[in-house]
Amino acid sequence: MTKRVLLIEDDVQMQGLIVEYLERYGFSTRAFSEPKEALDALLVQKIPFDIVILDLMLPTMDGFDVAKAIKAQKDIPIIISSARGDIGNKIYGYELGVDDYIAKPYEPRELILRM
Repeated sequence: MTKRVLLIEDDVQMQGLIVEYLERYGFSTRAFSEPKEALDALLVQKIPFDIVILDLMLPTMDGFDVAKAIKAQKDIPIIISSARGDIGNKIYGYELGVDDYIAKPYEPRELILRM
């Protein structure tokens, strides 16, 4: 069964690289640059996803706020993928209930293994 990934990443180049890599490994990936559109797809339209990969620095909404909104309504794994790799951000993410935190830059294979 194909795993469905919700990718929330506003850097279009990075988004394309992640989608390409995930699909190479058999993941079905739907990517959003705008966090409110991604939340609508997951929480309102109820599109079934198996995991969320979430950037923190997003337009119109902080990634931590996105994680809070998701965790308030869904029990779905979240991996934060962010350039904000300091320990304070990591701890805060884990306190919010995210399942993993990977600091950019990273090898795409590492993301696959963490998933």
